[in-house]
Amino acid sequence: FRIVRLIGVGGMGEVYEAEDVVLKESVALKTIRPGIVEREEMLTRFAHEVLAAKRMSHPNICRIHDMHRHLPPDTAGPEIVFLTMELLGGRTLGELLRSVGPMSLAEAEPVVQQISSALTAAHRAGVIHRDLKPENVILTTGPDGRVRAVLTDFGLARTPEGGRLTSPGGIIGTPAYMAPERLNGGSVTSAADIYAFGIILYEMLTGKFPFTGPSPVAIAAQRLQAAPLSPRTYLPNLPAEWECAILGCLVREPSNRFQNASDIWETI
Repeated sequence: FRIVRLIGVGGMGEVYEAEDVVLKESVALKTIRPGIVEREEMLTRFAHEVLAAKRMSHPNICRIHDMHRHLPPDTAGPEIVFLTMELLGGRTLGELLRSVGPMSLAEAEPVVQQISSALTAAHRAGVIHRDLKPENVILTTGPDGRVRAVLTDFGLARTPEGGRLTSPGGIIGTPAYMAPERLNGGSVTSAADIYAFGIILYEMLTGKFPFTGPSPVAIAAQRLQAAPLSPRTYLPNLPAEWECAILGCLVREPSNRFQNASDIWETI
Protein backbone atom coordinates (compact mmCIF):
# COMPACT_ATOMS: atom_id res chain seq x y z
CA PHE A 1 0.00 0.00 0.00
CA ARG A 2 1.16 3.52 -0.78
CA ILE A 3 0.04 6.17 1.67
CA VAL A 4 -1.55 9.16 -0.07
CA ARG A 5 -2.62 11.37 2.83
CA LEU A 6 -3.73 11.40 6.45
CA ILE A 7 -7.54 11.59 6.72
CA GLY A 8 -8.00 11.73 10.47
CA VAL A 9 -6.96 10.61 13.94
CA GLY A 10 -9.29 8.92 16.43
CA GLY A 11 -9.29 6.96 19.63
CA MET A 12 -8.50 3.68 17.88
CA GLY A 13 -5.74 4.94 15.59
CA GLU A 14 -5.10 6.91 12.42
CA VAL A 15 -6.92 6.73 9.08
CA TYR A 16 -5.17 7.31 5.76
CA GLU A 17 -6.12 7.37 2.13
CA ALA A 18 -3.93 4.77 0.43
CA GLU A 19 -3.45 3.09 -2.91
CA ASP A 20 -3.45 -0.67 -3.23
CA VAL A 21 -0.46 -0.88 -5.59
CA VAL A 22 -1.38 -4.39 -6.76
CA LEU A 23 -5.08 -3.86 -7.48
CA LYS A 24 -4.63 -0.19 -8.41
CA GLU A 25 -7.53 1.01 -6.31
CA SER A 26 -7.94 3.55 -3.53
CA VAL A 27 -8.73 2.32 -0.03
CA ALA A 28 -8.94 3.68 3.48
CA LEU A 29 -6.13 2.34 5.67
CA LYS A 30 -6.69 2.44 9.42
CA THR A 31 -3.83 1.77 11.80
CA ILE A 32 -4.61 0.36 15.23
CA ARG A 33 -2.97 1.88 18.29
CA PRO A 34 -0.21 -0.43 19.60
CA GLY A 35 -1.70 -0.35 23.10
CA ILE A 36 -4.89 -1.98 21.86
CA VAL A 37 -3.27 -4.92 20.09
CA GLU A 38 -0.03 -5.34 22.02
CA ARG A 39 -1.30 -8.61 23.52
CA GLU A 40 -2.00 -11.56 21.26
CA GLU A 41 -5.42 -12.24 22.79
CA MET A 42 -6.47 -8.66 22.00
CA LEU A 43 -5.28 -9.10 18.43
CA THR A 44 -7.35 -12.29 18.17
CA ARG A 45 -10.42 -10.49 19.46
CA PHE A 46 -9.90 -7.68 16.97
CA ALA A 47 -9.67 -10.24 14.16
CA HIS A 48 -13.09 -11.55 15.23
CA GLU A 49 -14.46 -8.01 14.96
CA VAL A 50 -13.11 -7.73 11.43
CA LEU A 51 -14.67 -11.05 10.44
CA ALA A 52 -18.00 -9.95 11.89
CA ALA A 53 -17.88 -6.66 9.99
CA LYS A 54 -17.04 -8.48 6.75
CA ARG A 55 -20.15 -10.63 7.21
CA MET A 56 -22.35 -7.53 7.31
CA SER A 57 -22.76 -6.89 3.60
CA HIS A 58 -24.97 -3.82 3.56
CA PRO A 59 -24.85 -0.62 1.49
CA ASN A 60 -25.03 1.51 4.64
CA ILE A 61 -22.20 -0.26 6.49
CA CYS A 62 -18.61 0.54 5.54
CA ARG A 63 -17.01 -2.45 3.83
CA ILE A 64 -13.88 -3.84 5.48
CA HIS A 65 -11.48 -5.58 3.08
CA ASP A 66 -8.83 -7.14 5.29
CA MET A 67 -6.59 -6.97 8.34
CA HIS A 68 -2.80 -6.82 7.96
CA ARG A 69 0.24 -7.11 10.23
CA HIS A 70 3.45 -5.36 9.19
CA LEU A 71 6.80 -5.60 10.93
CA PRO A 72 9.29 -2.91 9.82
CA PRO A 73 12.25 -4.47 7.95
CA ASP A 74 14.82 -3.31 10.47
CA THR A 75 12.58 -4.58 13.35
CA ALA A 76 13.49 -1.38 15.20
CA GLY A 77 9.93 -0.14 15.30
CA PRO A 78 6.79 -1.79 16.67
CA GLU A 79 4.61 -4.07 14.58
CA ILE A 80 1.92 -2.13 12.71
CA VAL A 81 -1.56 -3.64 12.61
CA PHE A 82 -3.97 -2.04 10.17
CA LEU A 83 -7.24 -2.52 8.36
CA THR A 84 -8.07 -1.75 4.76
CA MET A 85 -11.62 -0.68 4.02
CA GLU A 86 -13.89 1.16 1.65
CA LEU A 87 -12.72 4.72 1.01
CA LEU A 88 -15.62 7.10 1.51
CA GLY A 89 -15.83 10.72 0.46
CA GLY A 90 -18.09 13.31 2.06
CA ARG A 91 -18.11 14.24 5.73
CA THR A 92 -19.40 12.87 8.98
CA LEU A 93 -22.83 13.61 10.34
CA GLY A 94 -21.08 15.25 13.30
CA GLU A 95 -19.19 17.63 11.01
CA LEU A 96 -22.43 18.52 9.23
CA LEU A 97 -24.29 19.27 12.46
CA ARG A 98 -21.43 21.39 13.79
CA SER A 99 -21.08 23.43 10.61
CA VAL A 100 -24.69 23.77 9.46
CA GLY A 101 -26.80 23.05 12.53
CA PRO A 102 -30.00 20.97 12.86
CA MET A 103 -31.48 19.23 9.84
CA SER A 104 -34.98 19.61 8.45
CA LEU A 105 -37.27 16.58 8.51
CA ALA A 106 -36.84 16.20 4.75
CA GLU A 107 -33.04 16.18 5.12
CA ALA A 108 -33.14 13.83 8.11
CA GLU A 109 -35.53 11.23 6.67
CA PRO A 110 -33.16 9.40 4.28
CA VAL A 111 -30.36 9.44 6.85
CA VAL A 112 -32.60 8.01 9.58
CA GLN A 113 -33.95 5.35 7.25
CA GLN A 114 -30.48 4.24 6.20
CA ILE A 115 -28.99 4.18 9.71
CA SER A 116 -32.01 2.18 10.89
CA SER A 117 -31.44 -0.31 8.08
CA ALA A 118 -27.71 -0.58 8.84
CA LEU A 119 -28.30 -1.13 12.56
CA THR A 120 -30.94 -3.74 11.83
CA ALA A 121 -28.46 -5.67 9.66
CA ALA A 122 -25.71 -5.42 12.29
CA HIS A 123 -27.95 -6.58 15.13
CA ARG A 124 -29.26 -9.50 13.07
CA ALA A 125 -25.63 -10.53 12.55
CA GLY A 126 -25.15 -10.45 16.32
CA VAL A 127 -22.99 -7.30 16.28
CA ILE A 128 -23.52 -4.41 18.71
CA HIS A 129 -21.75 -1.23 17.64
CA ARG A 130 -21.21 0.18 21.18
CA ASP A 131 -19.94 3.58 19.99
CA LEU A 132 -22.73 4.90 17.81
CA LYS A 133 -22.40 8.68 17.40
CA PRO A 134 -22.59 11.30 14.60
CA GLU A 135 -18.82 11.05 14.01
CA ASN A 136 -19.27 7.39 13.06
CA VAL A 137 -21.83 8.14 10.35
CA ILE A 138 -20.36 9.31 7.04
CA LEU A 139 -22.60 11.15 4.60
CA THR A 140 -21.49 10.62 1.02
CA THR A 141 -23.17 10.48 -2.38
CA GLY A 142 -24.60 7.22 -3.67
CA PRO A 143 -24.59 5.98 -7.29
CA ASP A 144 -28.04 7.51 -7.75
CA GLY A 145 -26.77 10.95 -6.73
CA ARG A 146 -28.68 10.88 -3.43
CA VAL A 147 -27.25 11.02 0.06
CA ARG A 148 -25.78 7.76 1.30
CA ALA A 149 -25.36 7.41 5.07
CA VAL A 150 -22.67 4.87 5.99
CA LEU A 151 -22.15 3.46 9.47
CA THR A 152 -18.45 3.10 10.28
CA ASP A 153 -16.04 2.14 13.04
CA PHE A 154 -17.12 -1.19 14.46
CA GLY A 155 -13.75 -1.37 16.26
CA LEU A 156 -15.45 -1.37 19.67
CA ALA A 157 -18.19 -3.73 18.61
CA ARG A 158 -19.21 -6.75 20.61
CA THR A 159 -19.72 -10.03 18.79
CA PRO A 160 -20.74 -13.54 19.84
CA GLU A 161 -17.37 -14.99 18.76
CA GLY A 162 -14.89 -12.46 20.00
CA GLY A 163 -16.22 -10.95 23.19
CA ARG A 164 -15.33 -7.29 23.21
CA LEU A 165 -12.37 -4.96 23.08
CA THR A 166 -11.60 -3.10 26.28
CA SER A 167 -9.80 0.13 26.98
CA PRO A 168 -7.21 0.65 29.71
CA GLY A 169 -9.73 2.65 31.77
CA GLY A 170 -12.49 0.09 31.41
CA ILE A 171 -15.04 2.45 29.77
CA ILE A 172 -15.57 1.97 26.07
CA GLY A 173 -17.27 4.42 23.77
CA THR A 174 -18.38 8.04 23.96
CA PRO A 175 -20.11 9.00 27.25
CA ALA A 176 -22.44 11.58 25.65
CA TYR A 177 -24.21 8.80 23.73
CA MET A 178 -24.08 6.01 26.32
CA ALA A 179 -27.25 4.30 27.49
CA PRO A 180 -28.04 4.33 31.24
CA GLU A 181 -27.20 0.64 31.63
CA ARG A 182 -23.73 1.30 30.25
CA LEU A 183 -23.14 4.14 32.68
CA ASN A 184 -23.98 1.99 35.69
CA GLY A 185 -22.13 -1.11 34.55
CA GLY A 186 -25.12 -3.15 33.37
CA SER A 187 -25.14 -5.67 30.55
CA VAL A 188 -24.85 -4.35 27.02
CA THR A 189 -27.34 -5.42 24.36
CA SER A 190 -28.51 -4.00 21.05
CA ALA A 191 -30.79 -1.74 23.12
CA ALA A 192 -27.70 0.36 23.93
CA ASP A 193 -27.31 1.14 20.21
CA ILE A 194 -31.01 2.03 20.05
CA TYR A 195 -30.55 4.51 22.90
CA ALA A 196 -27.52 6.11 21.22
CA PHE A 197 -29.49 6.37 17.98
CA GLY A 198 -32.23 8.21 19.89
CA ILE A 199 -29.74 10.82 21.08
CA ILE A 200 -28.45 11.20 17.51
CA LEU A 201 -32.01 11.72 16.23
CA TYR A 202 -32.63 14.32 18.93
CA GLU A 203 -29.43 16.15 18.04
CA MET A 204 -30.08 15.97 14.28
CA LEU A 205 -33.43 17.73 14.59
CA THR A 206 -32.99 20.11 17.54
CA GLY A 207 -29.25 20.75 17.74
CA LYS A 208 -29.55 19.93 21.45
CA PHE A 209 -29.20 16.94 23.75
CA PRO A 210 -32.14 15.37 25.63
CA PHE A 211 -30.51 16.01 29.00
CA THR A 212 -28.87 19.17 30.27
CA GLY A 213 -26.64 19.93 33.23
CA PRO A 214 -23.61 21.88 34.40
CA SER A 215 -21.19 18.99 33.86
CA PRO A 216 -20.89 15.61 32.12
CA VAL A 217 -21.32 13.91 35.50
CA ALA A 218 -24.56 15.81 36.16
CA ILE A 219 -25.87 14.95 32.70
CA ALA A 220 -25.01 11.28 33.19
CA ALA A 221 -26.85 11.31 36.52
CA GLN A 222 -29.95 12.69 34.81
CA ARG A 223 -29.90 9.84 32.33
CA LEU A 224 -29.99 7.43 35.26
CA GLN A 225 -32.76 9.20 37.14
CA ALA A 226 -34.88 11.49 34.96
CA ALA A 227 -36.97 11.35 31.79
CA PRO A 228 -35.54 13.16 28.75
CA LEU A 229 -36.90 16.52 27.68
CA SER A 230 -39.31 16.12 24.78
CA PRO A 231 -37.74 17.27 21.50
CA ARG A 232 -40.84 19.47 21.15
CA THR A 233 -39.30 21.61 23.89
CA TYR A 234 -36.99 22.94 21.18
CA LEU A 235 -39.05 22.08 18.10
CA PRO A 236 -42.76 22.71 18.91
CA ASN A 237 -43.97 21.76 15.43
CA LEU A 238 -42.26 18.37 15.42
CA PRO A 239 -44.77 15.75 14.22
CA ALA A 240 -46.02 13.39 16.93
CA GLU A 241 -44.64 10.30 15.19
CA TRP A 242 -41.11 11.74 15.24
CA GLU A 243 -41.43 12.59 18.93
CA CYS A 244 -42.68 9.06 19.59
CA ALA A 245 -39.76 7.53 17.68
CA ILE A 246 -37.15 9.58 19.53
CA LEU A 247 -38.58 9.11 23.02
CA GLY A 248 -39.14 5.41 22.30
CA CYS A 249 -35.36 5.08 21.90
CA LEU A 250 -34.63 6.99 25.11
CA VAL A 251 -36.61 4.90 27.60
CA ARG A 252 -34.42 4.27 30.63
CA GLU A 253 -35.21 0.54 30.92
CA PRO A 254 -33.64 -1.35 27.96
CA SER A 255 -36.46 -3.89 27.70
CA ASN A 256 -39.01 -1.09 27.24
CA ARG A 257 -37.21 0.58 24.31
CA PHE A 258 -37.72 -0.30 20.68
CA GLN A 259 -36.45 -3.83 20.33
CA ASN A 260 -35.42 -3.47 16.69
CA ALA A 261 -33.87 -0.53 14.88
CA SER A 262 -36.37 -1.05 12.06
CA ASP A 263 -39.18 -0.18 14.50
CA ILE A 264 -37.80 3.38 14.69
CA TRP A 265 -38.25 4.04 10.99
CA GLU A 266 -41.61 2.26 10.90
CA THR A 267 -42.85 4.55 13.69
CA ILE A 268 -41.91 7.62 11.65
